[in-house]
Amino acid sequence: MEPSFPISGRVPRFFTGWSLITLMFTLLIIFIVGVIVYRTIVAVVLSETSLGAEAPVLSSLTSSVINLVIILVMSFLYSKLARKLTHWEMHRTDSDYEFNLTLKMYLFEFV
Repeated sequence: MEPSFPISGRVPRFFTGWSLITLMFTLLIIFIVGVIVYRTIVAVVLSETSLGAEAPVLSSLTSSVINLVIILVMSFLYSKLARKLTHWEMHRTDSDYEFNLTLKMYLFEFV
């Protein structure tokens, strides 16, 4: 007889994993909105100083660097999280495991 993990144990793990994925997407949207708000505030504040002419360039440059850092950090965290979640879900077959890992990695990298 093949050892298996009961479905009553797999379903809560599945929903917990997808809830965490939804939370990470929400966090990413918050970061994106934060960068947009940051860029707007910096442009307005700098336009009122002696750097008024360079305000759009400086705000764009600093927000781009912040966005780059967020993308790199989130990409690293997403790959770790996708592997841990897929392993934690205890898929029955290797092909099931690989499919779910690929799906999570695709969703994380797509967003």
